[in-house]
Amino acid sequence: MRTAIERQRDAETGFGRILLTWRYENAAAAERFLAAVSEDPVSEDPNQSQGEGDGDGDGDGQSHDQGEDRISEEP
Repeated sequence: MRTAIERQRDAETGFGRILLTWRYENAAAAERFLAAVSEDPVSEDPNQSQGEGDGDGDGDGQSHDQGEDRISEEP
């Protein structure tokens, strides 16, 4: 895809060249992203199923309020 866009870009001038450069760079970025994620698999926490849980990290699916404020209102 990038090769085809590059050929078109080389034949264009003005705004057409700018637009094709944008498309080329987006295709290149998508290719780099896909290469990066295919090389670095996401590690999963065996105690926490994906999409489940309460966000407190203990894997029991229950929220626990321990009286701690996560955001302090003091400056």
